[in-house]
Amino acid sequence: MNIANITTTPQAVAVDPARGLVYWVTEHIGRHDRTYGVIRRAFLNGTGSEVVVESKTMRNVMGMSVEWISGNVYICNGYLKRIEICSPISVLCKAILWKKINPRHIVVHPGLKKIFFADFHKNGVNIMTSSLNGSNESVEVLIRDVGEVTSMAIDTKTNKIYWAAFNGQGGTLSVANVDGKNGKVQKTIRACRRAHWASEA
Repeated sequence: MNIANITTTPQAVAVDPARGLVYWVTEHIGRHDRTYGVIRRAFLNGTGSEVVVESKTMRNVMGMSVEWISGNVYICNGYLKRIEICSPISVLCKAILWKKINPRHIVVHPGLKKIFFADFHKNGVNIMTSSLNGSNESVEVLIRDVGEVTSMAIDTKTNKIYWAAFNGQGGTLSVANVDGKNGKVQKTIRACRRAHWASEA
């Protein structure tokens, strides 16, 4: 895939497999030296690049995922420490989770109508889950103390979530059921400071 005219390194990337689209988010310096965020998308063959959403509060995005049934895009806004849902149709983003969270990575399971994200806090990192509409009352701790998560992925066919993390000794690749059960480390990479891994089904 070759997409032209990407002049700023993307902070996050996600794929909509149903529509054959790739989304990415970047930050830019605008008028009066004000920083703003931009979500763009293009077809997987690199054509049709366009701006989806621009926002002065969409900054330091730490994760992105597409709910491929509706086409909505979920992002972890690191600047405001909240999860937002962005509609490509209305070109607006709406905060859906913000109470006492510091989200950095996110995946979506359209079939279960749930989101999963890594919540960074002073006592460690937990994997959390919530409904797609993001009711704060629906947020639950799924798996505790998973290490410094660097990426997440989900397999919607087998109902498993995967995450890469740094735990002080090296990098690990772990897997668990979407209900949080049967969690285990699949692979340990002792010399790895950070592991990045992304794959959605």
